[in-house]
Amino acid sequence: MVLAFISYSHIDEKFVGELKSHLSVLIRNNEISTFYDRDIAVGSYLDTSIRQNMEKASIIFLLVSSDFLGSDYCYDIEMKFAFELSATNQSRIVPVIIRPCDWRSTELAKYLVAPTDGVAISLWPNKDSAYLDVVKQVRRALSEVSQNEMFGVAPLRQLPQTEAGQRAKDPQRFSPVIPRIRRERTDLERSTYLRDSFGFIRTYFEEGLRQLKISDSRVDFEIEPVTTRHFDVQVFIDGSLAAECAVKLQTERGSAEITYSTDRGNRNSYNAAVGVDSDDYDVFLRGTFMNVFSTGGRKERFSPDEVAQTFWGMLMEQLQFSR
Repeated sequence: MVLAFISYSHIDEKFVGELKSHLSVLIRNNEISTFYDRDIAVGSYLDTSIRQNMEKASIIFLLVSSDFLGSDYCYDIEMKFAFELSATNQSRIVPVIIRPCDWRSTELAKYLVAPTDGVAISLWPNKDSAYLDVVKQVRRALSEVSQNEMFGVAPLRQLPQTEAGQRAKDPQRFSPVIPRIRRERTDLERSTYLRDSFGFIRTYFEEGLRQLKISDSRVDFEIEPVTTRHFDVQVFIDGSLAAECAVKLQTERGSAEITYSTDRGNRNSYNAAVGVDSDDYDVFLRGTFMNVFSTGGRKERFSPDEVAQTFWGMLMEQLQFSR
């Protein structure tokens, strides 16, 4: 049985569960077992357990997203050590692009990533198809790992002590906690945040549509910037319109919000909307219309990335339904 280590940002934990679900046949057949930080026993040293299991792993999954790349622990410790293991043929790295991000500007660009062509899982019209693509690549990697083991492999070397490991042994080296400063947020800050969020959503859709076209040759699209505060999207399959939407930055009626509508022709209706809000520490987005942003009170604030993913998911549902 081959051990697979999963490196990820905790913000992306749902993708870990989805990946393990799609690896279930391999797990049931005792071809693979998985390990990630939630498997660490209480009371164990986090860094030590992670290093030991990375040493044992023949396959290391890197679940790549903007939050993964932005995490010092994921990027500077786990990923860099995975590169060292890969360089000595002790482990096979399987980078899985789960959300759109600038991974091509990192050392990951040197590796064959999954799914095919690096199209992020969150951008696929059918996520099951994306994970199936990943599983097929894992099976090929397992086949190569098995062939290597038939001829024997060099004993695993000891990992060099990481900075995180040193800090675990020397608590005095931890950086001091800097308290956040409370202050009232201004109208200008909220307005700028909402405008920047709209720009982020537009960029997310542009990249998503390009990746969608790469993943399926039957797909084409038009994204039309009607104004600086409004863009329309049309997605075609084999030349026929399959899905459409309009995303707008609305400032009428005394409120400001970003709206999503499946009816491009109707200026006054929409299916979902978010407005901007703030507290003494942060500016954030809050759902203002439709239960797509309702979480039973468990979550009241959203990032631009979360809203972009939600709007994109609504377009993909429409596209999937039309097929």
